[in-house]
Amino acid sequence: MILQGDVQEGRLLVLKAFQKREEERLWDIYKSIYPNFNQETFLSFEEFKKRQTNPKKDSNVKGDINTNKTDEEIISNAEDILRLMGK
Repeated sequence: MILQGDVQEGRLLVLKAFQKREEERLWDIYKSIYPNFNQETFLSFEEFKKRQTNPKKDSNVKGDINTNKTDEEIISNAEDILRLMGK
């Protein structure tokens, strides 16, 4: 017989595992962008993690990340950007 406490404890363990996996994913992303930081753009990992987990619209960023574009429109935009970059 499974007790309610065991189920709750199991759910907490699964949640903790997902949180740990997410933090590891964010750390990998942070490591990849770290070499591109300078004195003006540097973010600590904690600040980076906070921005990724609680995204707010930055007044320095143009556009809105929550668009209603289709996948095809997004891919077309990306291809246009690559074409402009000469790639």
